[in-house]
Amino acid sequence: MAVTIKEVAEHAGVSVATVSRVVNRKGYVSQDLQKRVLAAIDALNYHPNNQHSQPRPKLTHRVGVLIPCYDHPMCGLLLRALESVLTARGYQMLTVTVHDDEVREQAVVKGWLEHGIDGAIMVPGASREAAHHLMRHGLPVVLLEQDLPGVAFVSRVLSDDQQGAYAGAQHLFELGHRHVTMLGPNHYSEAIVERVEGVLTAFHELGPEAGFNLPYVNCRLDYDHCYATARRILTQAARPTAIFALDDVIAVSVLRAARDLELRVPEDLSVMGFGDAPMAAYMHPALTTVAIPVAALGESAAHVLLNHIHSSDPQLEQIVHTTQLVVRASTGAPRCDQRRFEDNAIGNAFEGEFDETSSRSRTLTDDSRHKNVD
Repeated sequence: MAVTIKEVAEHAGVSVATVSRVVNRKGYVSQDLQKRVLAAIDALNYHPNNQHSQPRPKLTHRVGVLIPCYDHPMCGLLLRALESVLTARGYQMLTVTVHDDEVREQAVVKGWLEHGIDGAIMVPGASREAAHHLMRHGLPVVLLEQDLPGVAFVSRVLSDDQQGAYAGAQHLFELGHRHVTMLGPNHYSEAIVERVEGVLTAFHELGPEAGFNLPYVNCRLDYDHCYATARRILTQAARPTAIFALDDVIAVSVLRAARDLELRVPEDLSVMGFGDAPMAAYMHPALTTVAIPVAALGESAAHVLLNHIHSSDPQLEQIVHTTQLVVRASTGAPRCDQRRFEDNAIGNAFEGEFDETSSRSRTLTDDSRHKNVD
C-alpha cells in the first residue's frame, strides 16, 4: 500500500500542511522542519502523486544537460555516452556550460522552459535552485555524479568515489607510503569530499599504529595552476613520498612537475590519479589511477531520465557504479632513505603557502593532520 502524506507527517512529527509545503515548495518552512520532513520521506519511501494527476504535456524530444565545462578530458566521454542513448530514442541533447555562474544558469533554465524540454540531467556544478525551478514545472531531473542537499524526489546516478579512494590509498599504504599529500580541486563537491574520506578511512583502518601524515592541498582545476602547486609541494624541504591527485588532470600536472624537477617516478615520488582519463595510460610513466566508469554513468543517467519522461508512474532510482583501481607504472615503494615529514614541517609546508587554499581545504588539511597517529 502506498505511503500517505499523513503517515509522513506523523513520522516527522509535523502537520500535513507542513509536509505539503515542503513537497510542493510553496510557503515558508524552517530548515529544521524541512530536514525532518525530507528524512521522513526518505525513510518511508514516499512518492507524491500530484504531478501524475496533471495532464502530460506534449513531448518536445529535447533534453537539457548542464555541465561545468567542456575542457575537462572526461566531459567528452560523458557527453558521448549521453548522446548515444538519447539520439537512439529520437532526442536532441541541449548541452550548456555554466562555469559556476548563477546568472547564466538562471538564464539557461528560463530558456529551456520557454522553448520546451522534457527533462534535464545535471552534472556537478549545477545548483539546487536550478533543479527546484525545473521540478516546479513538472520536469524530471536526474543528478549525475552529484547530490544536492534539500532536493528530494530526484533520481541520482553516482560512482562509488569513497570506495575507489580507499582502494587507491590501500595500494599506497601496502607499498609502504605513510606520507601522502592529497592534491585536489578547489571546486568542492560531494565526490571530492568522499574521495578525501576514503583516503583517510583507509589509512586509519590499515595502519593506526604506523604513524602517517595526510595533508590536503587544493588547486584550480587547470593544468598550469596544478603544475605550479605541485612544484611548490615538491620543492618543500619535507617532501611527500607520494601524491594522491584526486583528479587525473592534477596527476598529469604532478608528473610534469616531477620530471622538470628531475624527480624520478616512482623511485623518488609515487603519483596516483583519479578518473582514468584517456591520456592516463599514455603518460610517461603510465599513470596509476582509480577508474570511473564514465560511459556507464552517462548511459545510466540517460536511461533513467527517459524512464521518468515516458513512465506514467516513474520510480526514483539511485544507481551507484563501482570504481576500479588501475595499477600502472607511476607508483612504487618509497626509498628507505627518503625524507619523512615531521609534524612541525607539515605546518610550515602547507599553512599560508597557497593563496588559493579555501577555508574548506584548510579544514580538511587540519582534520587530516589532527587524525595523524604518532
